[in-house]
Amino acid sequence: YVDNKPIIAQLQALRPAVAKLADLNKKYQVGAMYHTHSGVNLVGASFWDLHILMDGMDPNAVGVNFDIGHATVEGGLGGWINNFRVITDRLRGVAVKDFLWGKNAKGDWQPQWKPLGEGMVRLPQFFKMLAASGFDGPLQMHFEYELGTPAQTKEYMKRDLATLRGYLAQASL
Repeated sequence: YVDNKPIIAQLQALRPAVAKLADLNKKYQVGAMYHTHSGVNLVGASFWDLHILMDGMDPNAVGVNFDIGHATVEGGLGGWINNFRVITDRLRGVAVKDFLWGKNAKGDWQPQWKPLGEGMVRLPQFFKMLAASGFDGPLQMHFEYELGTPAQTKEYMKRDLATLRGYLAQASL
């Protein structure tokens, strides 16, 4: 988004391009996933804007890759829950990662990405909601924290995979 224009007008200006992509995807029987991020002036950070942007379009042609880490950055207390509920009918993929709030060198608050289960993302609750939604699409693990040496990277990834599998089993996914 740009600051000097109304957001709804900016979304309306984007809709024809998204509709064209949806039509092209439908023609070739493929689907696009808009990966959600967090941050100022980013389309999709609030999720309701994706609903407006894609409303009326085939969710199999253009959908959402819901990043629970970024969703929690944007709405840690309960906004991520509402965002999930807004976008569930367009859910095509899920990205998983964890974080804690921390200060950078300038003293500004920012997300600090962590191994799964070591942050503030309510993964057990999220996966129960995901199971209840009937989701059966792809799930990706994102490693945005420092992984170290190749040997450490392998160990961290194995640990996060085991943690993820535990959460999935608890949610019967």
